[in-house]
Amino acid sequence: QRQSEAVYMAFQSNLSIITGSPGTGKTTVLKAIIEVFKSLKPDGKIMLAAPTGRASRRMAESTGQNNAKTLHSLLGLTGEESFDDKNQDSGELEADLIIVDECHRSIYGKWKAVLDYFKDAKILGLTATPIPEAYAYFNKNIVEEYTYDDSVVDGVNVPARVYRIITEATVHGGTIKQGETVT
Repeated sequence: QRQSEAVYMAFQSNLSIITGSPGTGKTTVLKAIIEVFKSLKPDGKIMLAAPTGRASRRMAESTGQNNAKTLHSLLGLTGEESFDDKNQDSGELEADLIIVDECHRSIYGKWKAVLDYFKDAKILGLTATPIPEAYAYFNKNIVEEYTYDDSVVDGVNVPARVYRIITEATVHGGTIKQGETVT
């Protein structure tokens, strides 16, 4: 039910953010959004972007979309070029839906300029660690906020367990003497 509502909400605004701990269903919601988008706009262009190569590969694997890349790769930028240097008015860059993984790292500097360029596209941010700036960039349009505690209640994740192991040091404490090396 919650995930269906999140998919619906993602299409109500051009800027949306999905937050949640690992294992809470962000990828499931993302895949549903992609499928709905494809059915609504079969010729629509989707860009999947992440701040690192590792994150983009994980995104491609989890969604089945082979076009996930770092934003720099999508734009053909090297580390020295800026987005403005790449002639953003050329019209070569088009996207109807942009999905940015780890968006809490993607709203600054070059990334922000690029995301701002696609003002007519739907931009969906995903993050497990939201920060106030990410919420602000996405106009606080939170389409899904699924906390770890929520996922435990729903049976998606298990509660953390703390085990106390009784040892001489845990019962009576210990001392590290000057010059002693701890390994």
